Amino acid sequence: MIKRETGTVSSITPNGVIVKMEASLECTRCSMCSAGKTDGELVCLPYPGLKKGDKVRIEINTFRRFAATFFTFFLPTLLLIVFLVAGENVTAESAGGRGSFIMVGFLLLGLAAGMSSLIFGNKFILKKKQFIPKITGKVDMEEKII
Repeated sequence: MIKRETGTVSSITPNGVIVKMEASLECTRCSMCSAGKTDGELVCLPYPGLKKGDKVRIEINTFRRFAATFFTFFLPTLLLIVFLVAGENVTAESAGGRGSFIMVGFLLLGLAAGMSSLIFGNKFILKKKQFIPKITGKVDMEEKII
């Protein structure tokens, strides 16, 4: 889902444009910038022809929020539970005193799989430019945003 907002350019860097967002009612649910109850700032992709103080339209891909939650919490927890259940099944079938060592091995494999999902999600999915807020254009002072 793409969310459209307006903001004011506060500075321009070689890496992107920093846009100050005015806090709205939706800001408390979004958490894409630092705006909770006060104004926050977003780092957007570079856009030609802007200067400090320009009002701009911004598109924010809210899928990033879902993907961050999924790769940070749900997938590692799910992998740990899957390896825990697999370890329980393997140790239930095996006899002897080695069951606890097998269980610990499966738990360590689950932790390793969860950590690798964190690294994969952060490095290959969340760092892509398609999830960075984009400036779609300037806003005229007389133009009203609906």
